[in-house]
Amino acid sequence: MINALKKAFFKGLVILIPLVLLWITIRELVELLVAFAEPIADALPAGSFEWVRNPELVAPLLIVFIALLLGALAAIPFIHRAGSWLEQNTLGQLPLYRMIKTFITAFLELEDAASFRPALIVDDEGGAEPCYIIEDRDNNERVVVLVPWSPASFAGSVKVVSNRRIRRLDITFDEFSLSLANFGLGMTELLEDQEGTTDARRQ
Repeated sequence: MINALKKAFFKGLVILIPLVLLWITIRELVELLVAFAEPIADALPAGSFEWVRNPELVAPLLIVFIALLLGALAAIPFIHRAGSWLEQNTLGQLPLYRMIKTFITAFLELEDAASFRPALIVDDEGGAEPCYIIEDRDNNERVVVLVPWSPASFAGSVKVVSNRRIRRLDITFDEFSLSLANFGLGMTELLEDQEGTTDARRQ
């Protein structure tokens, strides 16, 4: 009887703890969205949101609207050029800003994402070490990579590696990073379809 209760208790904990953590995460995310939307709301005419009773519902909509508006404006060539110049000469000079932008660009898998691309560092014995490509320029014999620690998949050692040792992977950033954050669980499945995957530029 005691063993049955003990077993049921621990099974219940396995179910309960993830649910509680999920609830805490959602609550913190909502609070973060509200805090993120406040500066945007402050920039709008006074009284624009006095009618709002539930800012938790309006904040995500406001963020989506502003993001769509800025994205549409950025698609206009001359605005894009002006914005790029302004960014390079102001916020682009701040290392923290560049780091955050690089990470977000990779996470959203935008077309211009040049960093945090999944890859493997292959050794002479047939083994491989997961890494992110941080800097990879054309006609360069070396590649700058981040060899992540696990489960802290976005922290690790920066290395400069010969191009011939790099095997580029055709998998998404979130799949790769999620596997690393889970001590490599699922990596074998991700790599099953990667046999022979190479970058045609390096042939």
